[in-house]
Amino acid sequence: GEQNSLCDAIGFFNPVWDSKEDQDACFFKAVAVAKQILENQIESANAVNRADEKVQQAYKNSRDGIVVLPCYLPWKNGLYKTDALFVIYPSQRGGWSAQCVTDHKTKKPKLPFPQSWAGQPQDQQLKRLQERRIR
Repeated sequence: GEQNSLCDAIGFFNPVWDSKEDQDACFFKAVAVAKQILENQIESANAVNRADEKVQQAYKNSRDGIVVLPCYLPWKNGLYKTDALFVIYPSQRGGWSAQCVTDHKTKKPKLPFPQSWAGQPQDQQLKRLQERRIR
């Protein structure tokens, strides 16, 4: 079969051949870790679903392919099949962040930022992005 990192990690809870550790105690430690991982995965999936609702609302209010989010959200799932080109949101480090939306098949930006924007201050980049009109 294929390599499975989770399976391997859980397997490391098994006592080694010459260990005095109780096999049942090791098993229950592994169960606790696996349970926590699954709970985190479920919460992560639920968070993406909650974010998708906010992303779709922002998309409905978007102009010229530019989606402005009210805060950082996991947005890729909600936008990759739309005609959105850019997403802007408040950065968690202060200021703003802008990213290109990728094509859902090629995974390449639908419309890349111009190379000349690289290294420019954020305020200039955002101003240029807002001025850029998609025809």
